[in-house]
Amino acid sequence: MCGIVGSFNFNGPYEDNGELGRAISSLAHRGPDGEGKFVSGPVGLGHRRLSIIDTSDAGKQPFSDENGRYTITFNGEIYNFKEIRKKLLDRGHQFHSETDTEVLLKGYIEYGNNILDELNGFFAFGIYDRKEESLFLARDRYGIKPLYWAEQNDHFHFASEMKAMMALGIDKELDRSSLAIYLQLTYIPAPWTIFNNCQKLLPGHTVRVNKNGAKVSRYYDPRTAKNESVRSKDHNNDLRELLDRSVERRLVSDVPLGSFLSGGVDSSIIASIASKKVKGFKTFSIGFPDHSKYDESRYAEEVAKHIGSDHTSFHIREDDLKNEFFNVIDQLDEPFADSSAIPVYVLSKETRKHVTVALSGDGADEVFSGYNKHLAEYKISKGGLGVAGIRAFGPVWKALKGSRGSKSGDLFRKLDRFASSASLEPKERYWFLASFTEQSKALDFLSHPPKEEITQRLLSSMAFEYPSELNEILLNDVMNVLPNDMLKKVDSMSMAHGLEVRTPFLDHEVVEFANGLPASKKFGNGELKSILRSAYKGRLPDHVFNRSKQGFEVPLLKWFQTDLFSEIEDLFSFEQINEQGILDPKTVNGLLIALKDRQGDDKQATIYALLVFQRWWQKNVIDSNYD
Repeated sequence: MCGIVGSFNFNGPYEDNGELGRAISSLAHRGPDGEGKFVSGPVGLGHRRLSIIDTSDAGKQPFSDENGRYTITFNGEIYNFKEIRKKLLDRGHQFHSETDTEVLLKGYIEYGNNILDELNGFFAFGIYDRKEESLFLARDRYGIKPLYWAEQNDHFHFASEMKAMMALGIDKELDRSSLAIYLQLTYIPAPWTIFNNCQKLLPGHTVRVNKNGAKVSRYYDPRTAKNESVRSKDHNNDLRELLDRSVERRLVSDVPLGSFLSGGVDSSIIASIASKKVKGFKTFSIGFPDHSKYDESRYAEEVAKHIGSDHTSFHIREDDLKNEFFNVIDQLDEPFADSSAIPVYVLSKETRKHVTVALSGDGADEVFSGYNKHLAEYKISKGGLGVAGIRAFGPVWKALKGSRGSKSGDLFRKLDRFASSASLEPKERYWFLASFTEQSKALDFLSHPPKEEITQRLLSSMAFEYPSELNEILLNDVMNVLPNDMLKKVDSMSMAHGLEVRTPFLDHEVVEFANGLPASKKFGNGELKSILRSAYKGRLPDHVFNRSKQGFEVPLLKWFQTDLFSEIEDLFSFEQINEQGILDPKTVNGLLIALKDRQGDDKQATIYALLVFQRWWQKNVIDSNYD
């Protein structure tokens, strides 16, 4: 796991005037073990290294083949690199390191972009061909690793993070449609970014660049990919075998390795498999003694005892979280307002003190159906008197709904959300249930709201125009929510501390197997992730499967109304908002008044999203050191 960056000059030799070095330095947190730079002809490449496989200098990047024709800058891990290496040796290739980087480069030399079909791993990389003066970029199947790109001022730029793109000198012109979608979803879906003329490369896509321009192509589509190797009628056994192989692949490392363990279904399954393969396997959890309702550390400790792992619980006080609040925001390379990033940041920080690589259960909810919105879709599709009754009382739920912190208020909030979504067409319902703020309310905070453009973008990014059953909903999540929210969060927060996180549930063999199952296997009798539960029932403590899904609710509203209010007031001052010309001063001022009066319970997500944007804009655009 590393950080990559590069530029290609369409009109002649690449001239490095210091911007490449600044871009490389901006990625230092992603690769604390070294850096490298390569300039030849029209291209400049950079790399920050986090050493995982072959930690010697033989793995230093950018890495060139022995003839000097091809040079790679690579972020990620290829788990089956030993198998590919053996095939390449049989075809006459020689190797000068033990790295997966050299295997990937030699694989590209031998097979061209067809090597992508052979890779099992997560990656974003660029390969320069000096003879043809061309550049080839690729991103992994599910977007576990990020990759930004832009064509500006006769150059093609790419990087692991937007901060590096800014250091390369891209235009920082706000994309107002992206901002509006961000206020609705708390993230910006690919291919769009916060800036016009800068994009995220979509998962499963490549870009080929030469003096004639850049061409984007798709090499992988989860809608059509099928795992043909699984033919058993015992789906539970098939799943166990696939996950077993997936975890084993992800245990290859030349540095200390462990696993996150919350005590929930997903992380418990992964940790239990790994603990059978590694004696004294290390597991890590985070506990919140100030918030006993959300403290799952006791469940994690019980699972750790059951599987025999060497477990460490980090007990984090509320003040610890609060003290990291602005560090989390300042780590973001573009606006991102999923507040669960805060505990992930702290967990990653503490875990990195013990290991360099951590496994996680991320991806299981999207692949196997683990969210309340999936339950809502299931019930709506089934219909019946219960659904009709909830819809009929819609105005009542709307009048009674309250904050998440109140048990009754949260119940009425969920009923109101269910009733509202049940009356929508499937495609509108998908985005409604994926949103933290209703689109109309998000647009109220913008001075020039581009409503039609937002709707068009959201609908165009869906895998299915009319998602009509649960498997189509899950594929939309795999292609949208997973790479743009969940994986973005984990990548940003873990790499802030130079920690590599591996996701066994996103092995492409596992995902393709799941995609081929009927929806009833994932959602039998209205039970979330039913196949995971049935496949591992009896292998883990009962509480893992019997208790409801529990996330940590960061007490943001309380912080906003008390300790953080002065910072919010400064960022949202009428003069600053008015001069900025992006947000609507009157609407923002109304939000400040509500906060001051200890109100705004239903606007926590919006307040956080606005705060993150303002802080990010101030530091990266107004006060930027990249210009």
